[in-house]
Amino acid sequence: MKEEQRHILAFESYFKKKQVGATTKASVEEVAKEQDFNVTTIWKWKKIFHWDEREAVRQAKINKRVEERTNKAAEDDIVNYLSLINNALSKYGKDIQEGKRVPLEIKNANDLTKLINCGANLHGYGDNKQDINVNIVEDKQERLERLRRIEKNGSNLLIATPTKFDDTNKTDSGE
Repeated sequence: MKEEQRHILAFESYFKKKQVGATTKASVEEVAKEQDFNVTTIWKWKKIFHWDEREAVRQAKINKRVEERTNKAAEDDIVNYLSLINNALSKYGKDIQEGKRVPLEIKNANDLTKLINCGANLHGYGDNKQDINVNIVEDKQERLERLRRIEKNGSNLLIATPTKFDDTNKTDSGE
């Protein structure tokens, strides 16, 4: 049997009903009533013209388009958030240079780890859910000077090893 316009219209109606959650049986019965055909005829068309396969292919295409739009929207949101964060950090840096604010104080290894993880997440490296192990410098003043050099040079990368953080190397003595 050659597919004609009435078969195509019946399929379109069937597909729409399935999309809104109707069962196969209910969809076939509603199409038969709408198109003024016997339910058996619609079941026959469904089989001959492979409605199930066509529905699956079309649904896969729809799902792909929805996924692409969703991903695009998520990417746009991330770009907007990063722009806001970048602007806030730029203002914060400018305020520090003008003496209006004090730089973040890193009191212990945990603070440093959180800061590094935040930067890694912003740059897309935080997916592995692992803490970053850093070599903690014994002298607090040396740590602060190193961070100031990094900040002054505009580097946003700290040398770190992506392994589980070992809390036993803390040098914070309750200061």
